[in-house]
Amino acid sequence: MLSPPVFFRQKVTVTVSPGTTNEVKVEFVYGIAVLESDPPGATVVSGAKEYGVTPLTLTELKPGNFEFSLQLHDYASVKSLLLIIANQTNSYRTNLVNLNFSAALQSAEQWFREERYEEAAEAATEALKYKAEDPLAKVLQQKANGLGH
Repeated sequence: MLSPPVFFRQKVTVTVSPGTTNEVKVEFVYGIAVLESDPPGATVVSGAKEYGVTPLTLTELKPGNFEFSLQLHDYASVKSLLLIIANQTNSYRTNLVNLNFSAALQSAEQWFREERYEEAAEAATEALKYKAEDPLAKVLQQKANGLGH
């Protein structure tokens, strides 16, 4: 079971007099955070607490900065900060980067710089397995194939 968000508390000192009704008004003002990732399913972690997985809506958050990270297997973790404004829905959305895609694309770029075009084309093809529509990987693959023959 995931831990619920930590909410804030207010302390109020009240003097109680005999025979008198005392009234204390305490207003809690919160904000809402909506966290999304592509792909979905990333675990939202803040401090040592797991809040759930994206897409995720957190209610009753204390106004101010909410620091968190998104973690998903085979993807680079993302650390972020979202300003929570009271009485508002505050949104955060990000695209996560697949570690295999990133490694293959970096290899393709390195091979291309070294004019090792066959290796560059193979690495770009590998990158496209993880992100089929990536424009940089497509261009590297096409240029490397053209220069390699």
